[in-house]
Amino acid sequence: MNKQEMEQRIMKQYEQDEQMMILIFSQLNVLSMYGNDDLAFVAAEEIRKRKK
Repeated sequence: MNKQEMEQRIMKQYEQDEQMMILIFSQLNVLSMYGNDDLAFVAAEEIRKRKK
C-alpha cells in the first residue's frame, strides 16, 4: 500500500467514524429526550460492539 492509498483509507475510515458518532449522538439525544436513558445506553453499547 503506497502513501496515497493509505491516506485515502485513513480519510474514508475517519468519515465513517464521524457518521457513526453523529448517528449515536442523535439517537442518544432522542432517546434521552423521552426519558429512556437505559435504552440509550444499551443502544450505544451495541453500536460500539459492532465497530470492533
